[in-house]
Amino acid sequence: MLMANRDKDLIYAIGKGKGLYRVEPDVIAADTKPQLTPFYAFQASGQVVVDLESRTAWCASSDETASDGLYRNIVQCDLGASGENLTPQITTPLRNAQGQSLLGSGNLAMSRAEDSTNATTGERGARLYCITQGSAGASKRVSAFPLPLSPDGMVETGGTSLGTSDLWLHWHAPGERLLVAVENECRLQPLDRDARPTESARIPVQVGPVDMAASAAMEAVYTLNFVSKTVTVTPVSELAPTSAFNDALESYRYEILLAFWGLVSNVLQYLKDCFCHHLLVKCPTCDDDEKLWLATVEIRDGQVYKICNFDRRKTVKSFPTLEYWASLIPVLPLLKKGIARFCCAILPDVFGAFRDKLLPEPGRDNQSGQKALTEAGAIKQTQRSFNRTDRGALWEQQKKSLSFYGKTFMDAGMQRVRGAQTAEPGVSKQTYIGSDTPTTRAELEKRGIEVATVETYDERYAGRYAEAYAGTPQVIEPGTRVTLIEKDGVIEFYHVEKTSPELALSADELEALERRKAALELDKAGQELQRLETQKLQTESEISTLQKQLDEVRAERDRQQTQLAEMTEQNRELTSGLNTLRSDLEEIRVMRTEINREITADRPVRSISAVSPEVDASLRELDIRTVAELSKVTTTQLVQAGIDETTARTISREAKARLKGA
Repeated sequence: MLMANRDKDLIYAIGKGKGLYRVEPDVIAADTKPQLTPFYAFQASGQVVVDLESRTAWCASSDETASDGLYRNIVQCDLGASGENLTPQITTPLRNAQGQSLLGSGNLAMSRAEDSTNATTGERGARLYCITQGSAGASKRVSAFPLPLSPDGMVETGGTSLGTSDLWLHWHAPGERLLVAVENECRLQPLDRDARPTESARIPVQVGPVDMAASAAMEAVYTLNFVSKTVTVTPVSELAPTSAFNDALESYRYEILLAFWGLVSNVLQYLKDCFCHHLLVKCPTCDDDEKLWLATVEIRDGQVYKICNFDRRKTVKSFPTLEYWASLIPVLPLLKKGIARFCCAILPDVFGAFRDKLLPEPGRDNQSGQKALTEAGAIKQTQRSFNRTDRGALWEQQKKSLSFYGKTFMDAGMQRVRGAQTAEPGVSKQTYIGSDTPTTRAELEKRGIEVATVETYDERYAGRYAEAYAGTPQVIEPGTRVTLIEKDGVIEFYHVEKTSPELALSADELEALERRKAALELDKAGQELQRLETQKLQTESEISTLQKQLDEVRAERDRQQTQLAEMTEQNRELTSGLNTLRSDLEEIRVMRTEINREITADRPVRSISAVSPEVDASLRELDIRTVAELSKVTTTQLVQAGIDETTARTISREAKARLKGA
């Protein structure tokens, strides 16, 4: 969005995928729900630069099918034209000097003809600056193109390749330089009018430069650094630093970093020494009244009965003592060696081995080809992702996960303990006391123990429960039936179910029972066979009925498919006719809109309620008789004709609104 400094009533804005908008603040303020229409309609990608002297705008555009966020074309729009949904006067693709197509990213910048002169040819001319690349992800190049654009296409007059870092362009007219912010290298790169390198290749700033601001009235350039959250103020006199200036600044920076490096390493050395000092055991001091107990001697019947060295004797907890008692642990020597190496290390010397890699000495020879440890663009993306993250919700999710892991680990440990209490295949009668009922039932059945019933604990039967629990063997064997006694879903105990005593029968009685059993089984088998035969006949009858229904359904399906094909053809014909009717109605609507606009434009100014006879006379002196002529006149011209400023603004706004509403 750009403000027209010379015309306070206009704002120029870009709508992605829509085009260039010319916004009148007064019209928007008068409408509660303004419906904006593009001034120029094209596939805009968001970049725009405006020259108010020539009343021309240059915008970046892309293809309708492109989704990579890069632009392919530059369009030229005449800001002095009138109307809506206009087509740009010139649309030309980005091409290099060899005619190859280019992609564009970042912002646009321009220099006017009076801003600079070519030092070699003395030529004066405007330039458009774009950030181009041969393909997505390729090295970026700052390219210069002459303005205004030619219908024959854009011809690159010069350019400079600056790697893959994100770039930002700004033309500094007082210094006649194009300033390029190189985000990953923490510097500004000054280029000449044709985007070629100058003698000064580096203007240092802070981390992640993303934007610049300056004007002819300013004596400095202000650079916004995204990562370090600072603004670097660079005086105009320092926009062309010499090599000696940069070398001195680089040496100063190196000395500051060395000082911080030494300070941090010595602070860490101090903290490490304090920690290791506390690992050394101090010997206690003794006085004449204190006793040193060596052992306890017990005497019975005048003879030494027992000598105990651990009764009242105190042992100093020193490293030799710990080493002696923990000598069975094989990792102890390694731990001792590691602590010794850590506590005896000189951290400044250790850090010195990495200093040359992380802080190379100033000099162009030893820094050529080096790459930053991390890119400012990656830091910026990470910071934006961090700011968008709901850390409270993320912490709640992690707490739920940790709670679940803790429960599962505890349950797994309990299962291991329970499995180790008794040897397979039996189960101890104390194993599942305190567990929940479903888990206990499943585990017992898994081990071959049948759960006969589950009863609720009743205090009235406490004596019976104690007797049943005492009568249950310590190990319950597989195949046993048990009764679970629970309270609030938790097992209080379980006991073996009592079995009924067996009946004593003679051999004749057992033989008679066997014959009776065989007869019953034979009779039952006959009844089952008869039932299956009846079920077979019923099933065959149902299959026959279903087959007839299937044939009828297939016939109906074929008929429906034929009708569907006929209806599809009719629908196609109706759709074609409807599209033709819509096209005719759209043409009629367009014609009606044009006729209404022409009628409104030719209506006399007296049709506006605020135009009095005196105002009408003043307008006639300006040769203004129609609403269209009145909409083209500025408020200043109306005031100069003798119309008061309030009336001038009112009739000008109403005239413009009528033409827009028509």
